[in-house]
Amino acid sequence: MKKKFNILCVISIVMGVLGIVVPAVQGMILSTGDKENWDKNAKELSTSFNPKSATSAVQLWPKTFPLLFNDSIYNKRTGEYEPMMLNAVVVNSPKTDKMKFAAHTIGISVLGLLAFVALAVCLFFFFKIVMAVNRGEIFTNKMERWLNVCGILLIVDYVIEWAMLLILYFQNKAIFEFANYNVVVTQMPSLTILLAGMGTLLIAQIFAIGRRMKEEQELTI
Repeated sequence: MKKKFNILCVISIVMGVLGIVVPAVQGMILSTGDKENWDKNAKELSTSFNPKSATSAVQLWPKTFPLLFNDSIYNKRTGEYEPMMLNAVVVNSPKTDKMKFAAHTIGISVLGLLAFVALAVCLFFFFKIVMAVNRGEIFTNKMERWLNVCGILLIVDYVIEWAMLLILYFQNKAIFEFANYNVVVTQMPSLTILLAGMGTLLIAQIFAIGRRMKEEQELTI
């Protein structure tokens, strides 16, 4: 039983780490771009892109209904431009108020750091829970406390992700107003983290009930 438990714990940790690392690596790749082509076309790029300007990811939704395909993208297979509707873009704005943009960016960075700390502390207590189970210390006060801490931290992380998203949304609303699109929030934080937090709190309560039942049985005997 303990072997199966440990295997499941290892799988959970690996999947959790991949869920954090893979998006981060993708973001780094997108932010750095193709260095070779950047150097090769530096003069051309300098006329349309200013690396010192404010770059922001913007979620969009068309102003018209039914949905209209106001943009187009080149299809090399057909040799034609295909109608296209945008729902997310990365915009580089040279004329953005740098001070306001920097304030929002710092706020998002601080919240991101807090989210990382919350997940790191949660992982620390997860290891403590795994070690306690392997020692046979299951229905104890500290087990309930650790589970509650993990559940609360996961919920806090979900709230922080919403705060970061809203800061970015209001920042984009203040900077951009597009002809055919509204700045919106379409890609919301994953409910998985919230459900994991609520599930962990539920498990903590189950452990508390089990401990009380165990104590009552011992008193009866």
